[in-house]
Amino acid sequence: EVNTAGLRKPVGELYPHLDLLTACRRAGVPATLGSDAHRPEEVAADYPLAVAHLRAAGYERVIAYEKRRRDWRTL
Repeated sequence: EVNTAGLRKPVGELYPHLDLLTACRRAGVPATLGSDAHRPEEVAADYPLAVAHLRAAGYERVIAYEKRRRDWRTL
C-alpha cells in the first residue's frame, strides 16, 4: 500500500519509501492506494502524489477492491 497519511504527519512523506516500494515492485508485489482517512476531507487526499510515487517505482497499475473483489486499475 502506498499511503498518503505521512504527508499529514511530521515525517512529511509518503509511505513506504521509494526504495522499498521499488523492491516490492521488482518482487512482483501488487500495490494499492490508501489515505488512512479519519475525516471526509482526507479521503483520497494527495492521490496524484501517490500515483507519481508508484510510477517512479515502476508500477503501471494498482489493485482496487469493490465488493471484496480484486480489480486491476491502470495508473
